[in-house]
Amino acid sequence: MIILVPLTLVRNWEREFRKWLDLTRIHPQIAIGGKDKVQLAINNFIKGRYKCLVISYEQFRIYATNMYEKCDLLIFDEGHRLKNKKIKMVACIEKFPCTRRIILTGTPLQNSIDEFFQCVRITNPL
Repeated sequence: MIILVPLTLVRNWEREFRKWLDLTRIHPQIAIGGKDKVQLAINNFIKGRYKCLVISYEQFRIYATNMYEKCDLLIFDEGHRLKNKKIKMVACIEKFPCTRRIILTGTPLQNSIDEFFQCVRITNPL
């Protein structure tokens, strides 16, 4: 499982895991910091040392190809950011081979059928 979040929320997700879950069962690998720290976190996830990776959207876009075939679930926090199909992040996600996807958002999609369709397309690719 990979959880994609805005950079400012990576540590929040880490705190929420500690608060609500038994970390002996599901311990997330947190990808934050410099290039070496992020790469180490991704390598630990790829090697199966961790079943969950929390990573920022920007870092995911950079390292996504390294994680192909290693993820069965993508969760997008602040998923309303993906409503524009012209951004690089959406292109990266659409290429990522993962069949289960969930978008979390507290922001309405502005009553736009195009924005709604884009979010549906991300969670259920054609």
